[in-house]
Amino acid sequence: MNCDRYREQASNVWQYLGMLNQITFSVLTVFSSIRLYRFSTKTSYFHPNFKIFVDSMVVANIIHSIFIIALLVGHAIAWKVLDPCDVLVPAQLCLSFRGPILITYILNSLLLFGMSIERSMATFQPDTYAKHSTNKACMIIAVLIFASLTLAWFSMKNYDFKYMFLYCSSVTPSTVDDVSTLSIILGSLEMFALVYTAIVPIYTFIAPLIMQNILSRGAQMRRQKLNEVRVVSRNPNDVYFNLYSNMWTKT
Repeated sequence: MNCDRYREQASNVWQYLGMLNQITFSVLTVFSSIRLYRFSTKTSYFHPNFKIFVDSMVVANIIHSIFIIALLVGHAIAWKVLDPCDVLVPAQLCLSFRGPILITYILNSLLLFGMSIERSMATFQPDTYAKHSTNKACMIIAVLIFASLTLAWFSMKNYDFKYMFLYCSSVTPSTVDDVSTLSIILGSLEMFALVYTAIVPIYTFIAPLIMQNILSRGAQMRRQKLNEVRVVSRNPNDVYFNLYSNMWTKT
């Protein structure tokens, strides 16, 4: 076993800075998620379906951050206290941390997609959506959780359990292709959610203008026909011949 290589990696300043950066943002995520949850519980103008999505995202973010903090703090302490060759972590233990981290990461991305679905339902059902129960939101979230577990299994199904890790990772040489495919899938879904959330406000802005234009043109046509009916010809011959012309047309 090449302990010098592990020792060099464990003493790398940039490695520690990267881990410190992840730990810091994970701690901030926990506090910001708790703050968001408190805010959502105090507001009454959000539909309960939307609040369920917010609460689900808060729980996913907190679980994700706690596992990252525990994993990286454990790494940092072990590297400082023990010899790097003595702190190599078996793949099974790494997976017990990286599994929940990956699942909650996928779920967080899918929840953005789910929020787009929920907001579209609210947009296209403005008169009745306020009376809807939370069953639809719970069903969508259940589907998203199942999808998260499925995608996590897909990306980790070839995980090499013979590996010993100095730094736990969800990627091994045997899972690189699957993880890359997962990244493409999640990137596509997030891009769709961003584009969709941009299109819906544009639609809600343009649709009233189009509807107003249609109603205005219809009112103008009605006024024009009404004016034509009200026009009285002053020539008796025109009245006489128009009367017989209309009778002939009807017969």
